[in-house]
Amino acid sequence: LAQLRAEGHKIAVCSNLAFEYCPAVRRLLPIVEAFIFSCEVGSAKPEPEIYEEACRRLSCRPRDVLFIGDSKRADLEGPEAFGMRARLIDRASGQTIRGIL
Repeated sequence: LAQLRAEGHKIAVCSNLAFEYCPAVRRLLPIVEAFIFSCEVGSAKPEPEIYEEACRRLSCRPRDVLFIGDSKRADLEGPEAFGMRARLIDRASGQTIRGIL
């Protein structure tokens, strides 16, 4: 993530996370510019409102986003329907974010 930030990329976490886990995720990822948690924004992936909030917080257009996640419905189909580019990460095979780019 640090290398991506150094290259000028904006990074966000968009998650259907339960409220009690939000503080821990924020502490673990201080390099992230925006956290969009379903429990805080009142919308959950794959609802378009959560992707809209991600774009708003990053000040970008959907077509400028590459959404990476591990759920076909929430992290591929939802973002693509909203106009984002999206890729699935295969953690079981050891794939990394850099390997997707």
